[in-house]
Amino acid sequence: MSYILDLCFVAVLALSVVLAAKKGFFATLLDLAAYVLSLIGAKLFSAQFAPAVYEALVQPPLRARIAQGFGSAADADLGAQISAALKAIPDSISGVMQLLGVSRESLLEKVESLDLTGKHAVDRLMRAAVDPIATAVVRTALFVLIAIVLSVLLKIVFRLLNRVIKEVPAIKQINTGLGVVLGLLRGAVVVFLLALGIGLLSGLLANEKLIEIVRHSYVEKWVSGFLDSVSGYVTAR
Repeated sequence: MSYILDLCFVAVLALSVVLAAKKGFFATLLDLAAYVLSLIGAKLFSAQFAPAVYEALVQPPLRARIAQGFGSAADADLGAQISAALKAIPDSISGVMQLLGVSRESLLEKVESLDLTGKHAVDRLMRAAVDPIATAVVRTALFVLIAIVLSVLLKIVFRLLNRVIKEVPAIKQINTGLGVVLGLLRGAVVVFLLALGIGLLSGLLANEKLIEIVRHSYVEKWVSGFLDSVSGYVTAR
């Protein structure tokens, strides 16, 4: 089945090269710049605004739901249930949590050491376990939303800039050739991200067959080597 995945990856590379050649080097470069800047901006802004968004919109109803749980269960039983739920999280999900900046082991240690008695038990549980997880989810959602908005806005600005650049006579001669090179690089990045996403999805689904298909992909291996070479060359310079 790996050859089917390889054919899909080759199609992505070919499409990227053709589109880049047609669009030209500078338009493709500006598109890439829009994506990169939108991702950087999304990372910065989502980390900055996530706590405030969580506290204003998510935390109050979430705290109320948890408080209801305290009212309908014994404190000791509730603590044991939370610990058992954390321990039952699959390693694949735990890996995703780690990417979001949340450690299952750290949460488990905090929960097991919590005193879930008294009127401030809900607040202690929120600070120790619920707030870190929920804030990470909110940060991820904001990241996606901000990245989309910034990408659209930057593309509009860069498209106007490209119209000015295309009118320079000397640029027209090198636009197509360099566009092919940049298209290949962009396609390699897309293939790498696709392979990474498929690998992550297969881990979440615990699908060993899909993991093996990605692992045996010749195109994915070539792309990884190609990007390593480019990265090494840029670093050396």
